[in-house]
Amino acid sequence: MEPSRGPGRAGFTIVELIISIGLFGIILSGALGFMVVQNRAFLQGSQRLLVVQSLRYVVQQLEIDLQTAGSNVPSGQPSMVYAGSDVIAFTGDHTSNLRNDVAAVYVDVDAPNGWVQAPLGPTSLPVAGVSWPDTTYSTPAGTNSPAELITIYFEPDTSTVRVDDFVLMRRVNSKEPEVVARRLLRRDAMPFFRYFRHRGFADQATVLDSIPDGEIPLYHAAKIHGSPADTGSSARSDSIRAVRVSYRVTNGLSGADEQFADVSRVISLPNLGAGALKTCGAGPILGVALFLSQVVTSDDTRAVRLAWDPAVDERGGEEDVVRYVIFRRLSTDAEWGDPYLSIPAGAPTYVYDDTAIEVGFTYEYAISAQDCTPTLSALSDPVQILVS
Repeated sequence: MEPSRGPGRAGFTIVELIISIGLFGIILSGALGFMVVQNRAFLQGSQRLLVVQSLRYVVQQLEIDLQTAGSNVPSGQPSMVYAGSDVIAFTGDHTSNLRNDVAAVYVDVDAPNGWVQAPLGPTSLPVAGVSWPDTTYSTPAGTNSPAELITIYFEPDTSTVRVDDFVLMRRVNSKEPEVVARRLLRRDAMPFFRYFRHRGFADQATVLDSIPDGEIPLYHAAKIHGSPADTGSSARSDSIRAVRVSYRVTNGLSGADEQFADVSRVISLPNLGAGALKTCGAGPILGVALFLSQVVTSDDTRAVRLAWDPAVDERGGEEDVVRYVIFRRLSTDAEWGDPYLSIPAGAPTYVYDDTAIEVGFTYEYAISAQDCTPTLSALSDPVQILVS
């Protein structure tokens, strides 16, 4: 006979302990299962977010580069060099290393000259299997073209265990290519790049029409854009006005852990087809003087201030002046060299503060008007100033 518990005796029986432990185990198992499910959902969500962020980054980088195609390209230099399913190569004044250069899309004062001008010798285009250019291109002032060659291409990624993924590469002229993104796949066996061109019809307005995949690649084999030799494939590449980019981004995992996102985006190329006019008449007339003074700007920076009035051919005459080109040199230099920078026309008067100066040096400045051909006028009378 089991002894009964008295009023002062507390505790659990073996049966009660077994039941309590069993209930606790069931509750703990459910809680752990819930945590496992939540943790897996969190990891999947973070992987999904990583994929979406990668997708957006790639699209943004492509838009930044592609929309500069054809910007500030001198007459005769092709804008669209090569249009393939895996590679696109074009020219444009993407970056300048001249401070305050308003003609370039971006300014990087530390960029070497070889990265901010057209290549001076043949450059092998990755994936395409051709070289470009086989000639040089110059501005009306006789300097090398400021429109560099940019090549964007997809190539198989040999750094992973997968056999179907690609890496997106970007190269300026012949410099070492840089990686833009990895873990990229073809989307439903589609080409990475597809193209659209302007087509005109007798009975309707010009439309944007897709270029059949069978006509790709297009290569601007003609040396000079718009020359008699610029026909056939070269002429078709000149008509490109937009590119569709299609690809898939993955997180690099496999099986149930793989996350991916698809994109197909049409990117317009607004500068293509907007080349300079063949003629605007006679050369521009400057007809105004340049004035210099030493000033201190609002942020206490010493500067040389340049001031001049609109050119004769901006407010009168042919009224075709589109910008002013500033030349600068040390007083001890014999030649002007490349233009220092350019200022767009259209202002009532013109003032520019040059802060890239050093005390104790004598600088000499001159300006020239440029029209829409583009042709430069004769330089203004040079003016010197000693920075003190």
